[in-house]
Amino acid sequence: MASLLKTRFRPDLLVTPMLSPLNGIEPIFTVKDLRSGQMFCFDEQKYFLCQLWNGQASLDDVRRAFRRQFHQSLSLHDLEAFLSNIGAAGLLEPCPALTMPKAAAIAESRFIWAMPLSAQAFRQVAALARQFCWLGSIALWGAVPGLAIVLLTLTHHIDAVRYDLTALFSIPFGQLFLLMHGTFAAISLLSHLVQGLVLSDYGGRVTQLRVSTSWGFFPLIQVASEGVETLPRQSQLWVFGSSLLVRLVIIIGSTLLWYNTRVSGTSLHLWAVVLVLASWLELVIEGSPLWPSNGYLWMVTYLRLPRAIANSQRLWIMLLQGRALPPALTFRHRLLLGGFGLLCVIASVALFGYLVVLFSHSLALLLRGLLGESARPIILGLILIFFLRYLWNLRS
Repeated sequence: MASLLKTRFRPDLLVTPMLSPLNGIEPIFTVKDLRSGQMFCFDEQKYFLCQLWNGQASLDDVRRAFRRQFHQSLSLHDLEAFLSNIGAAGLLEPCPALTMPKAAAIAESRFIWAMPLSAQAFRQVAALARQFCWLGSIALWGAVPGLAIVLLTLTHHIDAVRYDLTALFSIPFGQLFLLMHGTFAAISLLSHLVQGLVLSDYGGRVTQLRVSTSWGFFPLIQVASEGVETLPRQSQLWVFGSSLLVRLVIIIGSTLLWYNTRVSGTSLHLWAVVLVLASWLELVIEGSPLWPSNGYLWMVTYLRLPRAIANSQRLWIMLLQGRALPPALTFRHRLLLGGFGLLCVIASVALFGYLVVLFSHSLALLLRGLLGESARPIILGLILIFFLRYLWNLRS
């Protein structure tokens, strides 16, 4: 059993969720080993154990998570026997932290700044904030009507929106650049800190505050955490959704602030416009289910669709290489996985192009006095170099 403690459930397996052919209600999961061609079938409880066995959770962690999820006890002997069986079937692999130090170093190098956080402090603050947990339910139920109010307000006063946008972009660009990116960073930091408090309240751990680069050039704030995969499904939904709810609340609140101050004669309504723009961009980046993000994690957890993006990528690789697809994949599942992967690629390319144009144009205007007319091509070239370096690191 000691050797099994250093293993994890293989992430390269092709998992297909479906309903039981016996009653058409209970979910089952077929697992295809592309190396050997073998097919395995797990019920919801057994596949839940497979997901938990990720190389980080201990045997006691797995048993506690199983008891919280299914309200049943799992003996240590039964868990060890199950892990031994799937290990003998070739469904486990050594943990990458023990066999792939280069990959770990590459992953660590993608963070341009990191600061340790006290998990104990987060747990204490979460315990104090627990009495306000009802605010989460109010935010959840108020999100849909709140977004409807936002859309109606902005469309009904579209001329005022255009006027304020014109006034906003008349601000000296250096000040506007700092204001936009400072607001963007503040919203991201607040959202992730709230997510860390929710995770700590449910029993997870917050370890680091990090600044990473998306696609190698666009800075993003992240809070590193542990233990979310061992939480019950309902708790995971709240953890992944909490940061999205914060962004939605900011969008709704800043829109109402703009509406109430647009004729006040102060500059507060311009700051409200900045809040709306920054929170919308934050929500698109972090809430879209079309790339790995909290929105994607919330979607696959809610719909019980494990590793949808990874499975779709694997399917497209097999198609491009001319390899035969697993016979267990029905035409419907092939169409759904292939279409989802294609949609993810289109959305990612569109967002990447938008961020490249926005980021390079902003920096070019900011540095025009230093670099002259060559500012934009120089900055665009640097961004593309960073992006190619990012792709090369992924390949390595």
